[in-house]
Amino acid sequence: MTYTVQATDLSSRMTSPFTTEASHEKVDSHAISVTSYLLVLLPRFLRRGGLRRTEELSATSYLDALRGLAALVVVTYHKFPYTNIWLFQLPFLRIVHRGKGMVDLFFVISGYVLSQRLLHLMRSQQKSKLLDSLASSVFRRYLRLYIPCALVTGLSMLLVSFGLIMPELRQASFPAQIWHCIRDFAQFCNPFAPALGWFDSNVITNHYDPALWTIPVEFRGSVIVYAFCIAACKLNTRHRMSMCGLLVFSCFGWQAFYAANFLSGVLLADISLSRYPERYISRGPLPFCSNGALAQESLRMRSVYTTLCVFSLFLLCQPNDMKYFGWPFLNSIAPHWGNYGDGHFWTTIASPLLILSLDSLPSLQTPLLWSFSQYIGDLSFGIYAMHILNIHLYWKPVFEPFVQQHFHDSLLAWLPFTLLHYALILCVADWFERMDRRVVKLGKMLQSRYFQDW
Repeated sequence: MTYTVQATDLSSRMTSPFTTEASHEKVDSHAISVTSYLLVLLPRFLRRGGLRRTEELSATSYLDALRGLAALVVVTYHKFPYTNIWLFQLPFLRIVHRGKGMVDLFFVISGYVLSQRLLHLMRSQQKSKLLDSLASSVFRRYLRLYIPCALVTGLSMLLVSFGLIMPELRQASFPAQIWHCIRDFAQFCNPFAPALGWFDSNVITNHYDPALWTIPVEFRGSVIVYAFCIAACKLNTRHRMSMCGLLVFSCFGWQAFYAANFLSGVLLADISLSRYPERYISRGPLPFCSNGALAQESLRMRSVYTTLCVFSLFLLCQPNDMKYFGWPFLNSIAPHWGNYGDGHFWTTIASPLLILSLDSLPSLQTPLLWSFSQYIGDLSFGIYAMHILNIHLYWKPVFEPFVQQHFHDSLLAWLPFTLLHYALILCVADWFERMDRRVVKLGKMLQSRYFQDW
């Protein structure tokens, strides 16, 4: 009896250390797994080295950052507590909340980016690759734009059904909510519905995320770009540029400003390919020469394009009230058609001028090539698509009442809430960007599976 107790005690003493160590290792492995998952969920800007780029910058990387910064301006346009401060009514500083011009900038950038490779293939007369690239672009464009919008709409529908946002859209039951969302999105993603191009009573919109009204316009403009490339692919460079410039001018007369923006991007891409072909052979922007006559020419061109950049930024700051410096005159010489085109005449001119100046003077691109600027560029679609949900989820129901009640709408009190608002939008946009990358892979997978080799 005594021996049994001793043996049992000895056994427990012998096995206990190993059992405890194994259990500790198991707990540690679980803790490491949980920690790794949490680190993965963190947005890149909160991770150590998360903003470090692994890919080399290209000649048009600045356009990605410019699109991201434009998306942030749209965020401030929809909810910026400092709009009425005199400081943010001054020229140039006013641009932080001038979202209307940023939409024009989106469309010009899209026209540039969508056409660049196609124009390069036209110039090198690679007919087979041009056909493949056109087929791939047209096939994947609809999926690329509307699948992420469907996911955002579904998330918004769930928030509406829980009573967290937009109570005016809430239906009597969850099945009725789903059916309402499906019908709304089916109308929104109709590629054949008329799209005037700007937010008014007739433009197609998504009631679960009204900011997505630009997506049907984006798709229509993309089709215009591809149709132009097909029509002009057999023209020489000079004739193609002339045709594109004539179409841009005609779009102003037809009040199709969104089409003018997209085709302006095509024209800018063609001009860039003519002026700097070496940019698209080697990586990186074209440096300025620093010796002899070329240095003098560089100095002269720096002055010209810096002035052009400043002027285009001034036009993008177009105020709602035309009484500010310079705008009474500009308003008097702009055509007035009495409809949605009135507010976009000068911004449609300013957007391609800004990109032309940036493309012509690489030193102006420097802030756009910083790591954080490139990160904002990666998140541009997510920032734009998700910011309205953020405003409805916590800004209007939580932040605004809290500041008004406890700080009497103090501007100083708005500062930390505004910074927190931007940080939360970046977090959500970071998660959106991961999903968006999978949508891109899905389009490539469908293409590789169903396309035939000719």
